[in-house]
Amino acid sequence: MLGRLFVGPKGAVPTPETYSRVWSDARRAALTAEELERGLAAVPYNLRHACVSGWLAAVGDPAQVAERAGHSIDTLSGTYAKCLDGSAKRELKLILDSMPAQDPDDANEQGGDDDEGGEEF
Repeated sequence: MLGRLFVGPKGAVPTPETYSRVWSDARRAALTAEELERGLAAVPYNLRHACVSGWLAAVGDPAQVAERAGHSIDTLSGTYAKCLDGSAKRELKLILDSMPAQDPDDANEQGGDDDEGGEEF
């Protein structure tokens, strides 16, 4: 069966009950009691949400992430607004970190208030 991630022993599509039972068993095996109580990955679809959130955190470009996820930008911004807020702060930090630090004393020496040469812009 092409296109299916999971198939039954005879090649059939697993029933919703089978998915639920296997997912529940996998969560108990992989997660801590606290994570289970919080409802982390309560249903498989939560993994899609986590994946798209991760893409936004890594890439920060809503248009690119929306295309990869098969969302419109409106859907993406409505559903993942919290992730977008964080990426704007991260992008500003990247911009500021890319700029060389400037000592205030150096700025005054390079054409501060005295009019000694220095080119005006």
